[in-house]
Formats: sequence, C-alpha cells, structure tokens
Amino acid sequence: MLQDIPFFVQWIKVEEIHKGWSANQKFYVEDTTGEKFLLRLSKRDTYEKKKQEFEAMEKACGLDVLMSKPITFGICRQGEYVYALFTWIERLPADEMIQSLSIEKQYEEVRGMVERAIMIALLQLFLSGYGKIVSAIWQTQPFREGNTRTISTFLIKYL
Repeated sequence: MLQDIPFFVQWIKVEEIHKGWSANQKFYVEDTTGEKFLLRLSKRDTYEKKKQEFEAMEKACGLDVLMSKPITFGICRQGEYVYALFTWIERLPADEMIQSLSIEKQYEEVRGMVERAIMIALLQLFLSGYGKIVSAIWQTQPFREGNTRTISTFLIKYL
C-alpha cells in the first residue's frame, strides 16, 4: 500500500489519523530512530494543487512559523495517489487548542494564523511574478558586459 514511498522501509509504526478538516488521508508515522512524521495522501487528480502547497510550505520554512516541515513529495499506490511527508509536531489539534483559550486569546491566535497564511500567499505571488520580470528584462537587454552586470545588480537588490 505505502511501500513505494521513500523511507517506508524504515517505518515501524503507521497509524491513520481521523482528525482534522482536510479530506486527505493522514497518518502518524514513526521510524526506527524514533523520528515522527505526518504523512498525507490525496487522490492523483490533486497533484498540481498539492505540489504547489508543498512548495509553498518549503518557502514558508524560512518564516517564523510553527509548522510541520516538508520532507518529500511524490506519487504512490501505482500512480493513484499523491503523498506528502512532513515532520511531526506534538501539539493539540487547532480546533481543540483554540477552544481552550479565552475569547481574546482566540482572536489573537486566529489573527496570527491568518496573517501568516497571507504572508505565505504573498510570498508565493511575489516569487512567481519576480521570475517573469527577471525573464522579461533579461530577454530585452543585449548580453553585453555592462548590461549583464547592471541587470544582475538590479535583480539582486530587489530580490
């Protein structure tokens, strides 16, 4: 079932998780060294969307956000499913954690989550647009020594 996922041979415990808001299948995984992971499985037709989410999480790792870190992404179960493997974080599920807080703290926590989500979305948007700008500038300028250095300096300064 999961044998075609990298690192599978090192797993000693795989338990399905029945909590959360997503429609993904989720699993708690432990390996022979005691490392803990979160494995998510989705139908193959969600590949592009899940790949974009995984890449956004890779970019978000540099931000100060408490989150599972992405490890690997790919296709499994004879091409029928997409998998994403993440580090495991020991904490209460978000809905239980929020309910345990006062109304004021709930507001602060949710506001922080929304701000981080917006930051990640803006970063993704910026990076996709930045690549197009770089490509357009590079294609319109002749490759002379002065122009190449000027364009490189401009791009580095505004990255």
